[in-house]
Amino acid sequence: MFILCFVILLDSISTSKHIETNRYTFDFKDLPSSFDGFKVAVLADFQIGLYTKEKDIDYVIDQLDVEKPDVVFILGDHIYSAPHKFNYYNPKHLESIKNVFSKISSKFPTYAVNGNHDNWENKDGIIKATIDSGVGFLDNRHVWFTNQNNINERIHFSGVADLDTDIIDIQAAISNVSTNDFSILLSHNPKVITSITNKNYDKYVDLMLAGHTHAGQVNIPFMVDPFFKPAHKYGLKNYGDTSLYITSGIGMVLLPIRFNANAEIAIITLQKIDLE
Repeated sequence: MFILCFVILLDSISTSKHIETNRYTFDFKDLPSSFDGFKVAVLADFQIGLYTKEKDIDYVIDQLDVEKPDVVFILGDHIYSAPHKFNYYNPKHLESIKNVFSKISSKFPTYAVNGNHDNWENKDGIIKATIDSGVGFLDNRHVWFTNQNNINERIHFSGVADLDTDIIDIQAAISNVSTNDFSILLSHNPKVITSITNKNYDKYVDLMLAGHTHAGQVNIPFMVDPFFKPAHKYGLKNYGDTSLYITSGIGMVLLPIRFNANAEIAIITLQKIDLE
């Protein structure tokens, strides 16, 4: 047993900063024709600070240069100075976030929401850094994104604030969306999907993107995850008319380890399907 635990620990440390690029294609009937093949990069949980450094995110940016997405979404927990119980914030990490965000937004249209660690450490500072870096801030907000090749077609991007540390307002996010529009909603916490389905908002949200879970961060075979149920942990889930994708994110919390939960850059290609 000791040997097994030792092997798991070594593997967890050695692979903790291994970042995969995972590519997916999702089908949607409401997607405008000119957006067929539209490529979305999904990033989350940079956790810049204690374990993740700016140079680690530079690797992510290099991968984005290869993938050439049409838009980049960053789903919160940009910062992590220390475990929350220590109530510690290091302002130099805010500068790293500004640098990283500026690099990404200079290359691609970029939108972000805050996560729980952002709000715990410096909510207002991170909001300002996001906006000053040219990144669209979407907590309880929305924008329309027009296809430059066909200005008559557009899709809807919106976001909600963090479920645990702020007040979410789904109605404000999707207030001007019809059931025929194609809509993407950003949320740091995947559990927001429960509010969407309970209030019948799923007919207004085609795709919801979330992070927060790190895909469990440490997944030991035959052991039940005490923090996240499978429905809110990782991957593609369907809830009514809404498809939910939960990314494993980039960074780490508590300890600098990952096991059976590799960090990822998720590249999602949107594909239009015609229903006869």
